[in-house]
Amino acid sequence: ISAATLFGPEASLWATLAPAEVGFRTLATKTARIAWMVKETGRGKTGRRGFTRRAKKLGLHPPTDLPNALAPLFEDPEQPPSPDAMRAAATDAAGRFDLVAVGEMHSQFAGKMGARSVWHEARGALYFYDVWTGARIGPLRGTARASAIGERAASSKARELLGARWAANAAKMLEKHYRSGASARR
Repeated sequence: ISAATLFGPEASLWATLAPAEVGFRTLATKTARIAWMVKETGRGKTGRRGFTRRAKKLGLHPPTDLPNALAPLFEDPEQPPSPDAMRAAATDAAGRFDLVAVGEMHSQFAGKMGARSVWHEARGALYFYDVWTGARIGPLRGTARASAIGERAASSKARELLGARWAANAAKMLEKHYRSGASARR
């Protein structure tokens, strides 16, 4: 490492620094940590549960909640924050995440069979933001249908299924994003 490049006018301080070993890890689909900010209609976070279960099976890190203080940066998926704002957010979060998943999913009545069996359809879109490069990855759009006894159960099941599909598709999409040499082409 060039002391002049690293420290500029303070390059003479280099000799006084104790040697330090710095480990770097290459970001890859299976090492990237995800902060989650997905709005769901209905009770519970069943879409997130579906995503988390499938992500674990695929070897991905399960998502964590995006800190509330950083949520305003990502509220409008159509207007992403600047790369500098994202890097500052990641730094403020002490490197706890590399990607922010931002999206929406909702479920609506799709049909009824018999007296109690109800079908619901979940729809949504999900974007990922690489907080270190500022890249917006996605969107993942999708639908999922599920049936259950009662509206609430059908809605939850459909959202959980959509979350699981998102995880499978996200793994493919992120693999493409983090493939060798991809950063040079962004």
